Order: sequence, then structure tokens, then C-alpha cells
Amino acid sequence: MVVAGPNGAGKSTLLKVLSGEWSPSAGRVWLADTLLQRWTPRALARRRAVLPQRSDLQFSFTALEVVLMGRIPHTTPGDYNLAVARTAMALTDIQALAMRQYPTLSGGERQRVQLARVLAQIWNDNGPRWLFLDEPTAPLDLAHQHRILASLRHFARRHRVGILIVLHDLNLAAAYSDRIMILAAGRKVAEGAPAEVLQEPLLSEVFAWPVKVLPHPLAENRPLVVVA
Repeated sequence: MVVAGPNGAGKSTLLKVLSGEWSPSAGRVWLADTLLQRWTPRALARRRAVLPQRSDLQFSFTALEVVLMGRIPHTTPGDYNLAVARTAMALTDIQALAMRQYPTLSGGERQRVQLARVLAQIWNDNGPRWLFLDEPTAPLDLAHQHRILASLRHFARRHRVGILIVLHDLNLAAAYSDRIMILAAGRKVAEGAPAEVLQEPLLSEVFAWPVKVLPHPLAENRPLVVVA
């Protein structure tokens, strides 16, 4: 599912509450029929991984070493962990960066390394797992935005992983999400399939700017959002 909405709508706050970084001011958070606070840190790390908007790391680890950090919660053999890390790096198109020092990488390269790390973290096929991703495509170029989101969708379906992802680009959301939730002023104002949610009156009101929603010229049943 994609979470979208204007700045300050509460998108990042929602992810922080659902992931356990912040406690809710009211109500409770459940993960797989268990209250979130009842999970042990190691068990929770095996079932859900979080990619924040920024992942600051200044130590001179290689990109491969950073990805391997995702395997810390697991007790699987080292050669298996290495194979998982390399496969995750292939999915994010960073094989060539394996021996590069992380601080020397560009912003987009760092983001793909961090994405490979969270993929490696929940790689094991041991039941339902979840990814919480906050604007993972923001520093990426056009090609890598689409390549990464396509890889995430394939990963989710193949490995039984649920993904909650914050995106500002509504056309990326329409292209790769099964469902979209629109937030405004800390509240949910719409949720459903992209074609159901991406409607001109709603988007124009929520974002306080006129938009047009057109049929996509290359994809059936996919809306195309343009600024009016």
C-alpha cells in the first residue's frame, strides 16, 4: 500500500507508529495478531524492516558490509547471509558498488544500499513479513525509481511481504501500488485501488491545487495525474 498526501499530513508519523519507533497517543498497534510491544526486538527485526527518509552512516563500511547488517537478527550461516546480501544488491542494482566505501557513495547510491539492507533483513521465508519505506525513491533518478518499485512489487509477491510505502509521486503510486491511502491533516480521507482514489475533486482539495486525472496512454486502468 502507498500512503500519500501533502506535507505535514502525518505520513511519516504513521510509519513511525506502525513500526514501533513512536508510541501512539491513543489506541494500540498490532502486528500479526500480537501487540507490537509484546514482540522481542530480535523477533520483530526478523519480521519487519524500516527504511526512514534518511539513514546517516559515516563509518567507512563497504556497501556489502552495510547490506550484511540486515542479517544481524538472524542466526543463519555466514555463507547464506552473504548470498542473501548479494541477491538483495542485485535487486537494487548495486552489485558494482559492493566494495565501495559507503561515505563515498552518492545520495541515490546510498539509498539503494539501505534498501538492499532492509530487504536482506526480512529475506528468510518464515511467515508474513513487512517493509515500511519512507520516500525510498526521493533521491533516485527516473530509471531507478521505476526499477526499484518494480523490484519491490515482485519481491512482495514472491516472498509474501507486505509493503507500506510513503510516496509523493502519485503517478508512481498509480503504477506500482495495489492500494493507495490519502492522508490530510493527520486523518485518512480516502483508501482504495488507484483508480478509485486518484480522483480530480479529492486530489484538488487535499493538495490545494487543481489537477486533471486522465487515462494513461500506455497502461489500461491506470490513472495519470497531471497539474491543471
